[in-house]
Order: sequence, then C-alpha cells, then structure tokens
Amino acid sequence: MMAAASPSAEALHRDALVIDGLIALSDGYADGLLAGGVDAVNLTVAGYQADFAECCDDMAEWIERASRPEGPWRIVLAADDILAARREGKVGLVMGFQNMRPVEDKLHLKK
Repeated sequence: MMAAASPSAEALHRDALVIDGLIALSDGYADGLLAGGVDAVNLTVAGYQADFAECCDDMAEWIERASRPEGPWRIVLAADDILAARREGKVGLVMGFQNMRPVEDKLHLKK
C-alpha cells in the first residue's frame, strides 16, 4: 500500500508540467495518464521492426486517433502543443521510435 502524498507534494505535481519520456507500447487509452496528471508522453508509435511503410501506417492510426475531438490525445509538434493539450484536458503525444528502422537507409526521410 502506498502512503498518501502530502498536500505540498500533491500541489507540486498538479502545478508541474509532467512528461513521460518513454512509453514503449500503448493500446490508445489515456485514462490512467490523465488521472495521474501526465501532460505529454513520448510514445513509440511503430513496432520495433517496422519498416517505412509499416511505420507510416502506424503513425496514421495515431494521427487519426488524435484527430477525434472527443479523444484524449493531441499531437505535439512544438512545445506550445503540450501546454495546449494540458488546457484541453488531453495528453500531448510526441511520436517516437525505438530505432531508426522506419527511416531504413534513406536518410533524406528524417526531415
């Protein structure tokens, strides 16, 4: 059983900008993140062995998920998007990868 947080610790967490730097897998539900006061996440959005085409498909699913007005996600393209997600009661989604396989050997795709 976890001890209850002090009021000052709760206030610090509530006022802080909370970013989870690595979530390797997600089923798309964000209820736990929202309940925990997480403002944004760096989420691995493609499988570990995904090539470019698979990665594009996986990213498209997350973009579609985040485009739902009633959904809990907001795509993060700039730092201000994290603050906007927080204001909207959503989780900012930084799309990340575990390796560079999605770029394959085509370094021009990194732009």
